Amino acid sequence: MSFDIILLDFLGMPTCFWWWLLGSLGAFLLGCLVCNWLSGHKRRAEELEEERNRLSARNIDLEKEIASLKYDIEKGELDKKDLSAKLSNAETERLGLMAKIEELSSGTDLKLAADLPDADAGLEVGNVGMVAASLNYGNIFEEDNLQVIEGIGPKIEGLLKAAGFNTWALLGAAPLDAIQKVLDDAGPRYRIHNPKTWSEQARLAANGEWDELVKYQKFLDAGRDNKGDFENPSKIEKLGMKILGFSNNPEDLKVVEGIGPKIEQLLKAGGINTWAELAAAPVDRLKEILAEAGERYRLAVPDTWPKQAELAAAGKWSELSEYQDFLDGGKEPGK
Repeated sequence: MSFDIILLDFLGMPTCFWWWLLGSLGAFLLGCLVCNWLSGHKRRAEELEEERNRLSARNIDLEKEIASLKYDIEKGELDKKDLSAKLSNAETERLGLMAKIEELSSGTDLKLAADLPDADAGLEVGNVGMVAASLNYGNIFEEDNLQVIEGIGPKIEGLLKAAGFNTWALLGAAPLDAIQKVLDDAGPRYRIHNPKTWSEQARLAANGEWDELVKYQKFLDAGRDNKGDFENPSKIEKLGMKILGFSNNPEDLKVVEGIGPKIEQLLKAGGINTWAELAAAPVDRLKEILAEAGERYRLAVPDTWPKQAELAAAGKWSELSEYQDFLDGGKEPGK
């Protein structure tokens, strides 16, 4: 008995119906399989697209990092060459300074290079004060250099020389009213300066009494007596250090009028270590550092310190000297 007859006999249905049913069921199952397969591939395609986007973004970030690293390497190489050149120049300057100190030491109590700390270590800031304090400034400055006088800058020096006060001896012998008249005739800007101590300073310089002049200038402030704090280097010490080349040390904040050794330490503890950093420091930050150190330092007025430091960093020593002569204890007059 054939399969068609069995179906017909078993269900009482036509054979063609069963074949249609089986075909439809097969088509349905096949459609489900195809849909499931397509859905899976779509999800996988979306996952792959997301992964591709992530990798693309990461690749862009890596390219940026590589470019940045290349720039840092190139900059590092340039900095290395620059530092190497500076080191070579510094060594040359050190040798020159040692020779200059020996030359200037004749006829003075200045220690020779052999008496200084290890010469190979260079001259530290701590040794600068020792060198400056023992110099015979008569071997450095000409007697017509009136700028060694606290309170006299380049322009006032020109006024005094034009009036006939050309040397320390002549200025030392000049009456106070004659000096005051020179300032008065020059206008309001110069009239505010007080020349009361200039003759005495000039007399000490003319007599070669350098230790006394150093002490006297530390007693002064902008040429006025009984105003100094004895912490700041005297003007003649500053000028002497500049001539010897010690002003090239950008960490010597004491070249700024108003900053002594203790305030210098406070500033460095606060992260301000060089002229450039001091020049860029906001005045409010300086006041904050001083206030944190206590009442004694809170009284200091740092308004002009960044400007002075900017001039020092730029090597504009004549402008700095003139500006400091205009100042009153590191402050602009009237402030």
